[in-house]
Amino acid sequence: MSDAPDTTWPTLPPASELADPPQPLPLAILIEQYVTAGQAMRWTAEEALRFEGTREQGRDAALRIARTFRPQHPAMDSGRTIYRSSPDVLQVIVVGAVQNFRFRVLVVEFVEDVPR
Repeated sequence: MSDAPDTTWPTLPPASELADPPQPLPLAILIEQYVTAGQAMRWTAEEALRFEGTREQGRDAALRIARTFRPQHPAMDSGRTIYRSSPDVLQVIVVGAVQNFRFRVLVVEFVEDVPR
C-alpha cells in the first residue's frame, strides 16, 4: 500500500457548506421606550417591523432601526450611543438638551396574534 493520498475520490466540501442554510423565521422588531401618559411616563413596547427572515437579517434590521428611530423623548436628539446587550437586544442612549433617555430594540420570533 502506498502512503500517497487517494485522489480517485472527489473531496467533500467543508462542513459549513454541507449544513442546511438557516431557515427563515417569522420575526419582529420591537421597540421599548418611555412615553408620556398625562403627567406620568410609562414603559411601552411597540412592533416596528414584522417579516420572514434569518436571525442575522433581524439583527441587521434592528441596528438600522436603532440608528434611525425617533423616540418620543427627548424632543431634540443630539446624538445616540448604541450598545448590544445580547445578540438580539440593542440598548440605545439618546442625548437630549436637558437629559438623556433610552430605548431598546429587540429581535423576537413572532408566535401569533390572538383575537379577542
